[in-house]
Amino acid sequence: GLPNHKAFWSLPETGYFGFSDVASGDRIVVDGGSPPVYQPGHAHSGMLSFILDIGGRPVIVDSGVDGYADSPLREQGVSEALAELT
Repeated sequence: GLPNHKAFWSLPETGYFGFSDVASGDRIVVDGGSPPVYQPGHAHSGMLSFILDIGGRPVIVDSGVDGYADSPLREQGVSEALAELT
């Protein structure tokens, strides 16, 4: 079986932090970093977003955006409350 490995981890240079439990398959990953000064517009919607897996299955996902060109799919993604987890 899998080892009972539980760990908090951080990648401070990237702004990502998390916790994982290998045995249960639980995991959370948080975007907790500051936006880069050279591209703040691309980072504002990701700040404090997170993904959550329970029992190895995705429960909350960060869908992001479809792209930058106008399209019905992009408009739907940026208009839905769940598209940005902030």
